[in-house]
Amino acid sequence: MSAASDTEIKQLCDSVAKTWSRATMAAKDSGPPREPERPVVPMEFGWARFDAPELAVRTSFAARRLAEARSTERGWIVLVGAAGTGKTSLLVSMLRAACAHRPRIRFSALFVPAHSIARAREQYPLGEGEPPLIERATRSALVALDDLGSERESSQGAIVDLIFDRRLADRCTWATTGLSADDVANRYGGGFARRLFERSTVIACERPA
Repeated sequence: MSAASDTEIKQLCDSVAKTWSRATMAAKDSGPPREPERPVVPMEFGWARFDAPELAVRTSFAARRLAEARSTERGWIVLVGAAGTGKTSLLVSMLRAACAHRPRIRFSALFVPAHSIARAREQYPLGEGEPPLIERATRSALVALDDLGSERESSQGAIVDLIFDRRLADRCTWATTGLSADDVANRYGGGFARRLFERSTVIACERPA
């Protein structure tokens, strides 16, 4: 048998490389979808982190200090305050700090507006279980639920179920709301309010003095 020429060897190597590349791509395409590398947050809060000067302009020092201290702990946190007191800015800053402190959590952490949870169930076909967003929110290691109370009252059942399920499973949950504890109880029921606030760190957000 004659020895293969350099050209023939090169052609063989190219063929193997192309076959391997196609097989690798096919395996990726057929595998399960990969989780995002970090939680997706609104673009307008892309700046938010505890060392950002703008955060000091939006909310009080006491709220920033408590939020930063609790962001690396495993527990429930509720940020309460009127509009414009930096609740969402703090929530995103906490999420970033948690992902930096526990890098693996970024694969299962989820930032989600409350109205998106409600709308997801409203728009999902009946009889087909829960929509993917709610399933992910239910099982995520950390959920940052923004603006509780912004959803329509007629569609708040999905929020109630989510909080009940996460408290039962003892999964870390953070939430922001412009409602007081009494307002939450009046709107969602006393059982919901207890699950949201009891054994939770409540951070009162105010504008800086």
